[in-house]
Amino acid sequence: LLPDYDCFPSLCAKKYAGQVCFVRKNIQKPHFSYTFTPESSSHHYEGRIIIAEFQNIVILGTYTPCSGNLSPKFLARRRDFDKQVLTFASNFATVSSKPLIYAGDLNTAANLSDMSHSPDYYQNDALQHGLYEKSTDANDYSFPGTAVNERKRFHILLRDALLCDPVDFPDYKNNIRHFTWIG
Repeated sequence: LLPDYDCFPSLCAKKYAGQVCFVRKNIQKPHFSYTFTPESSSHHYEGRIIIAEFQNIVILGTYTPCSGNLSPKFLARRRDFDKQVLTFASNFATVSSKPLIYAGDLNTAANLSDMSHSPDYYQNDALQHGLYEKSTDANDYSFPGTAVNERKRFHILLRDALLCDPVDFPDYKNNIRHFTWIG
């Protein structure tokens, strides 16, 4: 597929979710972890985490679970995963001198400007598709990835882990190819 790269996957046993990291063959292979527990040699049970520690940088890749149908089970799974990421990244920021790059499918629209429609549109769409349960916190009422609580947790992660969202850089629009891919 990519002859100049080595492939390092972390997959769910059920082929439900996963991550992959491609590393150019001409650079030193990083140390890989597949959970937030450094001493563990196992993979996250759904393959949602890859941590690649290079000589001068660490890359955290996640496939963040979607809050799905907003049932208590899906919301709890999402909150727990967000808490694990926050704990790992904020601890990392205090103990490591290496920069951390957090990339992957975060399943969050960080700001209102990142959404293609207004928040009301997503809330109405979620209502029409029956995604709400009456016991759900009002700040979870929205289409998955756009809820107030998801965006709040993302901003707490940025603050506590000393991370930045490259889209927030003042010169971002003039240098988009240097920062991120938006699909």
